[in-house]
Amino acid sequence: MSVRLSHTLLSLCLVFGLAPRALGATGVVELSQACAESGCTPTDFAGFPINLSQPGSYRLTSNLQVENPDLDAIAISVHGVVIDLGGFQISGPCTPPANCGGVTAGGNGVIGLSDSTVRNGTIVNFKGNGINLIETAHIEDLIIERNQRGVQIYSGHIQRSLIQKNTGLGIAIVTGGIVEHNMILRNGGTGVFLDNSTPPVGELIVRSNLIQKNGGHGIETQRGAKIIGNSISDNSLKGIRSPITVTLNVGSLISVERNAVYRNQTGGIDLGANAQLVDNATCSNQGDGIKAGAGSRVEGNFSDLNTGRGISVGDGSAVLECLVRASGSTGISAGDGCQVRSNLVTRSTLSGISTGAGAEIADNVSNDNQVDGITVGGAGRAFGNVTVNNDRFGLGLNASVGYAENNSNGNGTAETFSGVSMGTNVCGGNVTCP
Repeated sequence: MSVRLSHTLLSLCLVFGLAPRALGATGVVELSQACAESGCTPTDFAGFPINLSQPGSYRLTSNLQVENPDLDAIAISVHGVVIDLGGFQISGPCTPPANCGGVTAGGNGVIGLSDSTVRNGTIVNFKGNGINLIETAHIEDLIIERNQRGVQIYSGHIQRSLIQKNTGLGIAIVTGGIVEHNMILRNGGTGVFLDNSTPPVGELIVRSNLIQKNGGHGIETQRGAKIIGNSISDNSLKGIRSPITVTLNVGSLISVERNAVYRNQTGGIDLGANAQLVDNATCSNQGDGIKAGAGSRVEGNFSDLNTGRGISVGDGSAVLECLVRASGSTGISAGDGCQVRSNLVTRSTLSGISTGAGAEIADNVSNDNQVDGITVGGAGRAFGNVTVNNDRFGLGLNASVGYAENNSNGNGTAETFSGVSMGTNVCGGNVTCP
């Protein structure tokens, strides 16, 4: 048969859908190491990558082993593809990925276009990404390990997967999506990285994941995101970090809620301005438990045994109903014009509560701290507070602070500071009230 005739017959097959392919009982196209050697689909050439150019469902029926480090295993060139790995493994030759010369073009487990789904199997030992997909990706029930990067998508949904021991990032998302119910462990870089290199598409949500022992931050976001209900521990940098300032009423907020953040090496939670932190627990981190920029709201959080400040906020922020214990520095440190209300602060290495000028400090309990119970750096208001058994002043105030109805008792230094008498406050046994 001539080459021209062979090409003519192939063209006719493609036009009329007559080309042979391995079909399962339900019309699912089967992929295997054997078919990769000759071409698994009508438009697929022999060898890797297996090229999927028709939308539909595909399923592995054997493991795939790619020997050339510069080749992808599966390349998706059309939208609307679903790949079920069937519990099998896709393997590259790179153990570890650095042995293959770093990330260049090629060398991915699965690469492709938008609206693609990959599920139910293992992807290991690629010098690029385990998975690299575009928008509206769906990644579920996978083990992705020992690649240069675990998963990179522009947007989509990553769930119920184990992403571990990749050389760089565990997960990178560019525009928007949901990361939930995953274990993200022992990656060389940050566990989950939320990028800002393109305009956002929908919300970024990271929830209910176990994120441990990564070489960078547990989670880093460079745009507005919701980070909810994760366990984040033992990472080499911070548990959660966002360096950005989110503009109110313009960009979406950084919202961090109900996370357990502990034993991270450079801090627990470190966010930019206008952040919202609610009901988090930050314990035994090296550095500050919680740090947030100006205009933030920190409410109902628990900070314990952090080596730096328990909670630190910028100007114009609010710290409400938090429990702060055994901080290695100040318990609560707040900038100018902040509200600090209804907190319990105890056993800080420095002062329990310290604020800048113009702060409102009300209804707090600050006791057993090694310096002052409460100090105010300038004009402000302190009322309804209880300061007991602090090593120095219960209330360290200056003459421009308005104060009333505080109860200061059993502290190491008399309850006056800079010539201010206690007025209508309850002084306890330290000093005679005027």
